Amino acid sequence: MSTFANALKAFPVLTTKRLTLRALSPEDAAAYFKQISALPTTSSWSGGYSSRDIAGARMAINSVNNRYKRSKTIIPWGITMTRGGKLIGQMKLFDIENRTRGEIGYWIGQDHRSKGFATEAVLATVDFAFDRLAMHRLFAVTDPDNPASQHVLEKSGFVREGVLRQHTARGGQWRDSIIYGLLSSDRQSVVTSQKAG
Repeated sequence: MSTFANALKAFPVLTTKRLTLRALSPEDAAAYFKQISALPTTSSWSGGYSSRDIAGARMAINSVNNRYKRSKTIIPWGITMTRGGKLIGQMKLFDIENRTRGEIGYWIGQDHRSKGFATEAVLATVDFAFDRLAMHRLFAVTDPDNPASQHVLEKSGFVREGVLRQHTARGGQWRDSIIYGLLSSDRQSVVTSQKAG
């Protein structure tokens, strides 16, 4: 069995100093809806994961979990506080291609921002992707008007690679995206970031 398949025999649970990244469940729907869909900036940057009500949030969770079970081209984690288990965001590794590269995406609820949680979740995902899945490249795209996300990626060792012109449509307008990348051979920059953080 390949390293990739072996690492995903069961849904991977990641733990950090303050967080547990675990599978989302339908019981998370109310917290998921409150954290993502009710906040305009979060929902607009979430890549279509927002919903109009709790029932819609439950459907979104079921949909992404089914994609994981069916194809293993997306790994959707709920970001929870290790103490108390409160859902505060989502982390995902998705568009996994040839089991060697993939995109990361994340959001943190408004009440829990600017506390380093996103960086902590990203670094845990980087460790998992490179060390346990033996992937070669990770990348992320972010909106030019989202400096907090850019800071998370840079602090996590990602390198700004360029601008994707008119990459996404939002509010009836085409918008640029900034792309960041990280190679498994860039590992030292991530280790340095972890020590500095």
